[in-house]
Amino acid sequence: MVQTTRPLEPMRSAPLLLTKLHPPLRREQTVVRERLVESLRPRAGVKLTVVAAPAGSGKTTLLGTWRDSESEVRPVAWLTLDEGDNDPVVLWLHVVEALRRARPEITDLLPASANAPRVVDGVARELVNELAEQDAIVLVLDDFHQLSKGPARESIAWLIDNAPSTFRLVLGTRSEPSLPLAAMRARGELLELRAAELAFTPDEADALLNARLGLGLAREDVHRLVEQVEGWPAGIYLAGLSLAVVGDRHTFVQSWGGMSRDVVDFLVDEVLEAHDSETQSLMLRSSVLERLSGSLCDEVLQTEGSASLLAQLARTNLFLLPLDDVGEWYRFQHLFAQLLRVELEHREPGVTQMLNRRAYSSYRSRGLMGEAIRHAQQARAYRDAADAIEEVWLTIASTGRHATVLGWLDGFPEEFARADPALLLIRAWMSSLAGDRDDAASAVALLEDMRWPADRPLPDGSGSSCTSGRSRLRERSTPRSHTCPRSPSSASARSS
Repeated sequence: MVQTTRPLEPMRSAPLLLTKLHPPLRREQTVVRERLVESLRPRAGVKLTVVAAPAGSGKTTLLGTWRDSESEVRPVAWLTLDEGDNDPVVLWLHVVEALRRARPEITDLLPASANAPRVVDGVARELVNELAEQDAIVLVLDDFHQLSKGPARESIAWLIDNAPSTFRLVLGTRSEPSLPLAAMRARGELLELRAAELAFTPDEADALLNARLGLGLAREDVHRLVEQVEGWPAGIYLAGLSLAVVGDRHTFVQSWGGMSRDVVDFLVDEVLEAHDSETQSLMLRSSVLERLSGSLCDEVLQTEGSASLLAQLARTNLFLLPLDDVGEWYRFQHLFAQLLRVELEHREPGVTQMLNRRAYSSYRSRGLMGEAIRHAQQARAYRDAADAIEEVWLTIASTGRHATVLGWLDGFPEEFARADPALLLIRAWMSSLAGDRDDAASAVALLEDMRWPADRPLPDGSGSSCTSGRSRLRERSTPRSHTCPRSPSSASARSS
């Protein structure tokens, strides 16, 4: 074993910040999620545990709860990282002290004159030698995303590679750690918990909202809240704070939609503002899109380089979820996307309509008509949306997707939809085929008093030679069977 140095003297240049060495105190509202605590139990061969999820997913709470349980079996050292730990000297000063507090037999290793090379070449090696002669111990590094690429993070990677089998490292992080996870995963040395596992189940949400907060919510309301925020623990908790001050909680849950001022403030401060201005602009402006790709963002935002920014963002912000295996398509977590759109309108009033118009053009040029129609409606370009529906509704309806077409029709303001004979005719057909005869009859009644433009074909592709239009409209809007009308003469109709 390498000889250790004399006990450490206080370092004025890098003093210990003792609050970083204490795990979080368990609050009264904390729900102990036994399924997750159990999943973190030590397993043979596992050297590294990674708990990676967005802000507000309950990572720190879970790790603190697990530490309380695990400490009954073996020592667990705790260190909450911050930006200052990108200095390897500061990092290792705190790592050594955290380990010594958990197991006092470990020698104080960091000399007052330590520098970055000395940490990696000397102190880390001496620590590994000491750990090899100690019983089992665990080190939790919370907020690991605070370590950027550089010597500090590289020294942690070295520790993982060289630590003895009695040592286990646990990381809590908001972003994917730049560590050789794939190789460790293949060797069975990695245990992972991700956002999907940390999402609240309805039972856990019920324990928080009713057992802890005493809200007395009905089971169906708890389920709806979980769906609205996709199980996001902070969202459920913040919803609970809002519910505590309202009278009719059932009505609030039904109309809440997952957004409150507390949620907005939390996500703006903790997630959005953590990025540079260019990335913030991409996040805010691309939030009008349900699905994102580099080329689509370049078109809609009229910029360049979106693909690389999205790839980087997907690695560092887990609210951006990949939708394929090649890193082309992504989406924002739904609640976060809603927040981004609210914040975009706050920062750039009116820009949302312009972005939706561009998105309509981009999607239509790609033949993605469903997305094009939705964006045209959001841009209030109702004539464009109606023209797109007339182009493709028969193709969509021929596959039995009547509800899809009716959903498009429901996206128009009532005054616009009631004044457009083509949309009314399509609604009459679709409602009839969907079995809603009352809605079909209402559309036909409105058509009775309209004249069809002589130079405009009916939306099933047939011509209109009727001068009054009334008898022809009634004939075309009343299906004789539940089969779709014949295909349009235009060959350009494409499905969404």
